[in-house]
Amino acid sequence: TPTPSPTPTPEPEAFMKVSPASLAVPPGSSFSVSIVQNANFVTTGAGADFSFDPALLQVTAVERTPAYKKASLIYGVAPQTLDQAIAEANSTGKLVSVTAFFIPGAGSVPAGETSFVKITMKAGAPEGVSPITLSRPEMLNEAGESLVVAATNGAVTVDKDAPPPVSLGAESGPSALPSTGGGLAGRGAESILSLLVAAGLMAAGAVTLWRARRRSS
Repeated sequence: TPTPSPTPTPEPEAFMKVSPASLAVPPGSSFSVSIVQNANFVTTGAGADFSFDPALLQVTAVERTPAYKKASLIYGVAPQTLDQAIAEANSTGKLVSVTAFFIPGAGSVPAGETSFVKITMKAGAPEGVSPITLSRPEMLNEAGESLVVAATNGAVTVDKDAPPPVSLGAESGPSALPSTGGGLAGRGAESILSLLVAAGLMAAGAVTLWRARRRSS
């Protein structure tokens, strides 16, 4: 009996990475990392699960960047607030479904490289290396189609001899749409972003659907 050929892995259409990819900070210091997207398409949303070692690092803030200042910020699991999503992440080591998403018709991001979210963290007292891992990366093009995304992870080293981190400044601008909690539950493996657009939902309904789907995929 012939052995079935394995299904080929699709070539990535877009990329996502942690920036900076490698960072050394002293214990007790605060610093920021960004999640950066890169695509040859206009995009209307980007998101991923953001994982770290909670014994070494703690999340203190999550913000949109200027490119997504008019987008909704989605995070966590319904009905969590941002503070609750951060508290869970600092226990589990995973910030679920941190996403910037334009409600249909509200905006888009030009092709090229830009960050979509900035995460501020604080180093604990122990020294060591924390991987920064992006899982379930997703991006959506202008037509509402989900892109095949390849993610590149990073790492933060907590070292007493490291210099204090340089302030990266405030990346997020004023928001025209509210931040909204969200991770989700129970939708199958289809793209959350494309599901939102296909459903033609506006802010509250879109966020609710995102929460349900993201949690189960």
